[in-house]
Amino acid sequence: MGPYLFANAALVGFFLFGAIYHVILWWRSRANQTLLLFAVVTLLSAINGFAMVVIATAQRIDAAQWALNLRGNLAVLTVIFVAWLFASVTGFRPRAFLWMFTLAFCVVFAFGLNAPLAGAVTAIDQAVTPWGETISVLRREAASPLLVPVYLLAISVPAIGLIGGARLARHDRVGGALTSLTSLAYLGSVLVGLGIDTRRLPLPYMGPIMTALWVLPIAWQVARANQQQAEQLVATERRFRAIFDQTFQFIGLLDVSGTLLEANQTALTFAGARSEDVIGKPFWQTPWWTHSPPLQERLRNAIDAAARGEVVRFEVTHPDRDGQMHHIDFSLKPVYDATGAIILLIPEGRDITNRVVAEDAKRKLEQQLLQAQKMEALGQLAGGVAHDFNNLLTVIAGHTDMLLSEKGDQPSRHDLQQIRQASDRAASMTRQLLAFSRQSVLEPKVLNLNAVVAQAETMLRRSIGENIELVVNPAADAQPVKADPDQLSRALLNMAINARDAMPDGGRLVIETRNIELANDKDDGATDSGGTSFVLLSISDTGCGMTPETKARLFEPFYTTKEQGKGTGLGLAVVDGIVKQSGGRIDVFSAPGAGTTFNVYLPATREPDGGVAATPDIRPPHGCETVLLVEDEPAVREMTQAALERHGYTVLPASSGAEALRIAGLNQGAINVVLTDVVMPGMSGPQLVEQLREQHPRLAALFMSGYTSDAVLRHGIETGEADFLQKPFSTAALAAKLRQVLDR
Repeated sequence: MGPYLFANAALVGFFLFGAIYHVILWWRSRANQTLLLFAVVTLLSAINGFAMVVIATAQRIDAAQWALNLRGNLAVLTVIFVAWLFASVTGFRPRAFLWMFTLAFCVVFAFGLNAPLAGAVTAIDQAVTPWGETISVLRREAASPLLVPVYLLAISVPAIGLIGGARLARHDRVGGALTSLTSLAYLGSVLVGLGIDTRRLPLPYMGPIMTALWVLPIAWQVARANQQQAEQLVATERRFRAIFDQTFQFIGLLDVSGTLLEANQTALTFAGARSEDVIGKPFWQTPWWTHSPPLQERLRNAIDAAARGEVVRFEVTHPDRDGQMHHIDFSLKPVYDATGAIILLIPEGRDITNRVVAEDAKRKLEQQLLQAQKMEALGQLAGGVAHDFNNLLTVIAGHTDMLLSEKGDQPSRHDLQQIRQASDRAASMTRQLLAFSRQSVLEPKVLNLNAVVAQAETMLRRSIGENIELVVNPAADAQPVKADPDQLSRALLNMAINARDAMPDGGRLVIETRNIELANDKDDGATDSGGTSFVLLSISDTGCGMTPETKARLFEPFYTTKEQGKGTGLGLAVVDGIVKQSGGRIDVFSAPGAGTTFNVYLPATREPDGGVAATPDIRPPHGCETVLLVEDEPAVREMTQAALERHGYTVLPASSGAEALRIAGLNQGAINVVLTDVVMPGMSGPQLVEQLREQHPRLAALFMSGYTSDAVLRHGIETGEADFLQKPFSTAALAAKLRQVLDR
């Protein structure tokens, strides 16, 4: 085999290897059109080289004709694919021309299958090349008349390459130069073929060698473009990985069966997991889900739904690396390929713990606001009821007291006593309404909680029954507190009755007091030092306990778990109102079957203990002073006037503030004390007293009311600067309080 045959055979192998290699490259992604076109061109060049070898070694005319026809038809196909290759490499795509060009050459290819384009072989000669190699050369008849037009049309292909190369050179000089060089070499190959075929020269075909000259530059450019694309893919992968790993959200990839293929670094770091520990596992068996079997089952159902094309979204909890639960907004989306088939699932999670906590805090604030609004509305209602109802009760109680003082042991005395007791119970109900709405007028005193508990102990034992053991553990060193002793006794009784009802079969009730320090920056933690001093009043029972739902509504007015007719739902609401009005707070600890403990914290005071005074059993005092009585309600005014006159006082009645000022002007220096209602039309009691004291600064005053919202008067009562008598009152209490004010 001489140099010519060896070169052609070597080029056949070279082109065939190039075709196979580029088909493999294209098959990886099946998306790079340039690689496929170049593979086809090199495959056609390899077959064309084989045809050249057959022609150069042909001994028979039929073999030579077959090889000549094969070479011509392959040349037509090569022109088509080279044109599309130039367009793909350079990006210059005159599509209308390319499709018309392709159609025309397909017609030529079909024609060449039936009639030889390069003419019929008439003889085979043996020629010796300058280097001494003997090869076969063909003698042919005239070529087809289509041959010259075909060659002229083929010249447009390198023109496309040159134009595209010029455009490519604007941003890739090397690529533009290689494409232009390929176009010129291909033009030379076309011209050489034109000369051999049209002049019917008995020369060896140089096709493979010429092809190598133009294939090598374009192969270089294809390799460069493929390398650039690979680098772009790597850069894209890096950008994707950076976004994938650094996003704040948890992102992964699943196959349609739910196996985890990828998990970003955010998700891995959150769970404290390594990639190799979770990749390849069913997603529900990874650390994000194994803490909750119900969530695992829900995830499996979600994966089945997403594999059917649904987008799934729900809220879940995931434990972090420290075991702390986080609220996650989780979604699962399907990924489709070009055919519409689902090939992947994308799980995505967003940590919404802060939002959930904020929404929970907002919800609690809204509930607190609603409760505050409810309490305000109930307070206004209670105030209105207390004012009017207590006026009526004052009249009833006052007249009953006066009748009782006259009847002695007559048979009607029992009926009067029943009326008096009923009015006391009615008055107690209005006080409860005011207490739970925190509208009570307190008369705080410095006292020792032990004294309050000791004074109430006898009543408590009688109230809770013999089947409940009462244990009292007072602290000997309990500090004094400042509170209303009557209201504290009421709160203690209400809590004891609540404990009794929780122990229908008997049990144990423990009441204890002790000093305690509460940290200033906490609301629920007790410490031994470094905080504010409180005195703890603890009431514990061994009853049935409470559920969390019941505990959450424990101090809600009118809420009760007792049977109908056995509870008003006001007892513990009253306790809460009394304690909070006294500057304290209540903590409740309870669980079903574990009993209940109420811890009442009252601020300790450094003021000296005034003790809890026992109620003296003495007859109501009398007097001879002059009282200016101001009351807008006629029935109350008449009853009060009659009661005072029975106790020796001179009474100047007035129905309003204006009338009282007029009467005071007419009795200059004769009035010893003003007894006035607080809430009156036109001028309130405090405003009246203020004007009267402008003329008589030392004038004594006693305020009376069933309810007052006057903040200044409330402050004066609580600090002892103003004297107050709560309606409804007895005639004895009226006389005693008035005497106390006059004697001061």
